[in-house]
Amino acid sequence: EDEELVRKATTRILSISGYSIIVAENAEEALQLRENSKTPIDLVISDMVMPGMGGDKLAMRLNELDPRLRILLISGYTDNARVQNYPFLSKPFTPEELLRKVREVLDA
Repeated sequence: EDEELVRKATTRILSISGYSIIVAENAEEALQLRENSKTPIDLVISDMVMPGMGGDKLAMRLNELDPRLRILLISGYTDNARVQNYPFLSKPFTPEELLRKVREVLDA
C-alpha cells in the first residue's frame, strides 16, 4: 500500500489482531523484503494501483518466487476485482471486513 494512512491503519488492525507484519511502501521494496526474508511469509496484501509496479504484477512476481504464497489484492477501483486471479478486497473496508478476508485467504 503506497498510501501511508491506509498502510498504517491496515498494519495496526492486523497487529492488534495478533498477526506479525512486515511493511513495504512499494512493490520493489516488497520484492526485496521477500527475497531477503529469513522468516516465512504466509500472506501479502497489496494495493492494485501503486506508482511503478502495480499489485497484479507484484503478485505474479511473488508467485514466481514462492507459488504457495497467498496474496490479497485491495483497491478502491472495484473494476479490478473482476480481472484478477487473486482474492480481492474493495476499499474502503472496515477492520472486520479486512480481518474476515485475511482469515478467508489464509484458510483457503
